[in-house]
Amino acid sequence: MVQDMTFLPNTKQFISCGDEVMKGGADKSIIAWDFASGAIISRQIYHECYSCTCLRIHPHRKQFMAQTNGDYIALFLTNPPFSMDRTKRFGDHKVSGFPIKCDFSHDGRYITSGSSDGKAYVYG
Repeated sequence: MVQDMTFLPNTKQFISCGDEVMKGGADKSIIAWDFASGAIISRQIYHECYSCTCLRIHPHRKQFMAQTNGDYIALFLTNPPFSMDRTKRFGDHKVSGFPIKCDFSHDGRYITSGSSDGKAYVYG
């Protein structure tokens, strides 16, 4: 099941997130795709056991973020190998299996997130 997808800036590539059902189980994945051919560029982007519900591109940096069902937002690079920034996580909010969304402010200084506790969270 695809939860979200977005185009990467200045490329003919996009990323998707969700639960990829395969023979023998399901994979919680973020996948990078080539739009022209439909080929998978990378499925080795996110290696944690939580599915993601939302993807957003940073307005100025070569980064994107993913809202996870692990109650945190993770940052990634927009170019291969799409590495996750393991030094920054944003996580006082709760996702609890809901399709909670997140976004960057227009200047990219702040991250906003909904929460299953009914509150809105702002990280800076």
